[in-house]
Amino acid sequence: MSLPRKGSRAINVGGINYRWLVRARPTYTQACQDGPMVAAVEQENTNGATLSIKFKWQRPDVAINMYPNSVTPKLVESCIENAISKGWKPAESGPAFIYECELDQHRTRLLN
Repeated sequence: MSLPRKGSRAINVGGINYRWLVRARPTYTQACQDGPMVAAVEQENTNGATLSIKFKWQRPDVAINMYPNSVTPKLVESCIENAISKGWKPAESGPAFIYECELDQHRTRLLN
């Protein structure tokens, strides 16, 4: 299943086009059980495996007493590069590849 074009964002990493998306509404787990923020990534024009990026923070629309972080294109780009180095093969079909993001927004700001 591919990500919808509406609501998803394009990104180019290493000369390859991807689309990424953070759901508009939280899932039940995110809303009620302090689940993490998650983004989905797919390589464009392929039926390959989806990358599911789990971040260390909660969604800002459900987080209580937490500093809200956002998912930026630069952060997604870093996560895509790291996931590929850890074995994600975006052009090959298969189950979703789960990647737990080791970076946070504050550290990414310092790298820019």
